[in-house]
Amino acid sequence: MKEQFETGNKNVEYIAAGRNGNNSPSYKYHGNMMNWPGFKSLPPFTGLMVQTGKGEKTISLKTFERKTSFGSRPEIRSALNAVVTIKY
Repeated sequence: MKEQFETGNKNVEYIAAGRNGNNSPSYKYHGNMMNWPGFKSLPPFTGLMVQTGKGEKTISLKTFERKTSFGSRPEIRSALNAVVTIKY
């Protein structure tokens, strides 16, 4: 993704190190993944989008983790945004 940012792809955002707890710089793509170079040649996949930490819009949402059906359910500091299956 770094290469796309460096070539001027306007949909790729640079995220500086230290922002949102990241220890190294990273990049985020904003746009239709069908337009990403090489995406249409990839096999279908299922992904889970998780927001690390909680922002202004997700601070009131509660997310819990449970390892077994009778286990405790501690709250975690992340928010599940979506489960996505992409087929084309």
